Amino acid sequence: MRLDKISENVYANCEGKTGGNVGVIVLDDRVAAVDAQFPASGRDFRASIQSVTDKPVTHLLLTHMHSDHVLGSPTFEDCEIVGHVPEDRTLFAGDLIVPKSFLWAGDPTASPEAWIGGFRKMLERDVDIIVPGHGQPCDKEEVRTQLAYFEATRRVMVKLIAEGASEEEAVNYDGYPDFYESTGGEKPHYMRAWYRILFNKS
Repeated sequence: MRLDKISENVYANCEGKTGGNVGVIVLDDRVAAVDAQFPASGRDFRASIQSVTDKPVTHLLLTHMHSDHVLGSPTFEDCEIVGHVPEDRTLFAGDLIVPKSFLWAGDPTASPEAWIGGFRKMLERDVDIIVPGHGQPCDKEEVRTQLAYFEATRRVMVKLIAEGASEEEAVNYDGYPDFYESTGGEKPHYMRAWYRILFNKS
């Protein structure tokens, strides 16, 4: 697995060929790995760390619980889970953001309020580089773009609900703001979850 240099002490693989993005944070005397992909690719990832440093891998940071980020964890069973390294001004965001793309959110609890809150917290962080769960690294401008879309979409949906729109009417409404095309060209599948969550709050 190829690891590309992201900042002075951070390396990452963002190719997306074998699962979510993974990264390496090189500390003074040790290494922290970020996410672990699947079992086979996780082993490949751990082995590839030797190509960028000979320091021991002592910690693993799991950004979230999706299988393509955690199933390779047994490869790091000798490691301890740890927090972040702010000195490199680099944030591993997991699947909170996917640059130039709609996010995948199959969980019916995918709340727009929580998502928007997550974006706002990212903007508060003193970081220059954001390594997403999938895709290439980005900066805060991408976060601002996605936050603006989510806030505008939420406003439209709240208005539709207030006007009595059904779930089908709200999901298929053509007046939402323009944004990146989703994978299959369809409307974002999380719209149904959004409707149900916002409807219950209205």
